[in-house]
Amino acid sequence: MRAEIWKIGHRNVYGIAFSPDGRLWETKHGPQGGYEVNLILAGSNYGWPLVSNGRNYGSATDDIPDHRPGNGFSATRYAWEISRVPAGMFFLTGTRFEG
Repeated sequence: MRAEIWKIGHRNVYGIAFSPDGRLWETKHGPQGGYEVNLILAGSNYGWPLVSNGRNYGSATDDIPDHRPGNGFSATRYAWEISRVPAGMFFLTGTRFEG
């Protein structure tokens, strides 16, 4: 990957934020299903359009291979397929809402 390209392999990033420890996170929409939260690391390839945890709209089968350990792509931290799609991202710090 060229030095001026920081990361590749994302589809429809909808939220991006630095966590309190300085790490960069993002939420993204996948194809039908395959919504993800990813830890972004420089030089990484997150797989789109070669892998996804969803499938192409209108497809009756899972026509896009899922992320798998050892397939050469950076692993998704969290993924889900139901239509609860993230539209942004932020980190809340403080003590007001401790559980």
